[in-house]
Amino acid sequence: MMIYHGSRFTFEAKAPPEQRTKALESLRDQGRNVPSVTSFLVGRDHSGEYEWGAVFVVEDLAAYGEFLAHPASRHAHRVVQPLLAASTSFDLTDDPDPETGAKIAEVRQRLLDAPADDDGDRPVHTRRAVLKAVAVSAAGAAVAGTGVAAPAAARTATAQAYAVAPGASMEVAMTINGRLRKVVLEPRVTLLDTLRERLGLTGTKKGCDRGECGACTVLVDGERVKSCLTLAVMRQGAEITTVEGLARGEDLHPVQEAFIRNDAFQCGACTPGQIMSAVACINEGHAGSEAEIREWMSGNLCRCAAYQNIVAAVADAAKEVRR
Repeated sequence: MMIYHGSRFTFEAKAPPEQRTKALESLRDQGRNVPSVTSFLVGRDHSGEYEWGAVFVVEDLAAYGEFLAHPASRHAHRVVQPLLAASTSFDLTDDPDPETGAKIAEVRQRLLDAPADDDGDRPVHTRRAVLKAVAVSAAGAAVAGTGVAAPAAARTATAQAYAVAPGASMEVAMTINGRLRKVVLEPRVTLLDTLRERLGLTGTKKGCDRGECGACTVLVDGERVKSCLTLAVMRQGAEITTVEGLARGEDLHPVQEAFIRNDAFQCGACTPGQIMSAVACINEGHAGSEAEIREWMSGNLCRCAAYQNIVAAVADAAKEVRR
């Protein structure tokens, strides 16, 4: 059995470069100095949500516990944690037995509950450090023994991790289009399926269901996210805006009006995702030229090839928003 312990994180904008370098080196030292680590990697995270990532590989539960409790891990935590603006951690295993996930969560929780050392430090995973932890079986690609923290919107290190038994459901609370919504679901359910199947918000479309077409784009805490690629439990406490939440009564959002004026759709399958991505594109300040709009809207595909009109609509809406 192999266990892959990983973390993804973003530094505070004010963190000095030399401190960032020191923090990354402390993670590499963690991989080099903990005997139970068979291999590791610390590098850039190109997924878009976080800046950096680290993965450490150990062979069994005993090695996993040793890794979490090792002084090098505690030192890395002490150096890295104060510099972080956001983080998430996870545990993957190649063991198909669902009980393994629960055992991993148990080991992690036992270390979380351990009393502080004399210097006030805890093992690398503390209730301050763990925002989200998921133990899954890679063979079944199903969540087993997960820990998910709330609220994600806070993006701080004050969340509390807790375990969910294999096959169990949990309550997820999100503010969707300005309204607090609570739904009980399994940790494996995507945000897309939660919106469409559980909450009846079918404006968000399921296109490819693998993050390639952008039809499922929504705004999460103001940032565009492909909802087919994120689990609902990962968005605990988040503020989510779907296409249904853009208009104010009978008054359409400027982007919606611009899409109508410029005839920026044909079959309409991709239109909700295009509109949500366009709203974010304008808010991000990436609508200064046609070339810039094309670049920052490139994650949304239109099978009808209405790109010229879509770009014109985004540029049109950007002028309205700036007024």
